[in-house]
Amino acid sequence: MRDGGAGRPYGPDEMTMDATHEKIVGRMAATAPLTPHPSALIPARVARLPFHLPLSLALGLVFLLLAQGARAGAVSPQRLDTTRVQREVERYVEGELKESGDQWQVKRVVLTGDPRLPAGPLHLSLSRGRGVALAGTVVLHLQVEAAGGVVRHLRVNATIDRRRPVWVAAHDLRRGTVVEADSLRQEYLPWGTMARDSVVRLADAVGMQLSRSVRAGDVVRASQLKPVPVVRRGDRVTLVAHRGPLLVRARGVVREAGGHHARVRVANATSGKVVMGTVIDSATVEVAF
Repeated sequence: MRDGGAGRPYGPDEMTMDATHEKIVGRMAATAPLTPHPSALIPARVARLPFHLPLSLALGLVFLLLAQGARAGAVSPQRLDTTRVQREVERYVEGELKESGDQWQVKRVVLTGDPRLPAGPLHLSLSRGRGVALAGTVVLHLQVEAAGGVVRHLRVNATIDRRRPVWVAAHDLRRGTVVEADSLRQEYLPWGTMARDSVVRLADAVGMQLSRSVRAGDVVRASQLKPVPVVRRGDRVTLVAHRGPLLVRARGVVREAGGHHARVRVANATSGKVVMGTVIDSATVEVAF
């Protein structure tokens, strides 16, 4: 029995009031709404820290983590990879060189600029500066378009191994030789390593005469070729001139050698006047009326 104070026990009335008070307090505790502890608002990663943080600092960390997550969600979901760029470069080079007859291979592609792009379909288009040859290391300009228009201009450094077809002597050819098809063979040489007048079409050499000797394997050049003479100095030919339905003929003398369709000097056998004419065949030269 509890002590009522002053060394005496509680009276019956006092004991009843005290018991009533305890019942009321117990009911209030049982029916009061539960308020979450501030630590319950802190993410698990923060709650597991081996030390206790002030509530204000813990909430600051929560907001910081949320902000970082928002920024991470805003990062572009699409990156322009080198493999796709190389395929685009190969399509571009193929379209530009399809009529040249050259062999080529894109060896390396380096993309310069920010490759992060918005989500969705992209259209890529390439271009290059005026006069830039597609050989060696070439700078190309890449334009990237999305649904909203152009979104990026990037630079592409492409290394292109380009080779041109040329005709070389299949065996030693002596000066004065008339070139035949089996006198030459085709080879592909790196771009920029051959002379500008290298023969690239067989038809440009066959039937022509070499003005100098060419060793086996050497590239045949246009400057080494000359037409096979059809007429020679001193040959007597017929001079013809056309004007509408009118055809005039006269006797003439060739003053210099020339091949088919070559321009040569001829003299009128009667008057001695020298004019220019075009060799038609070994017996005929056409002159202006």
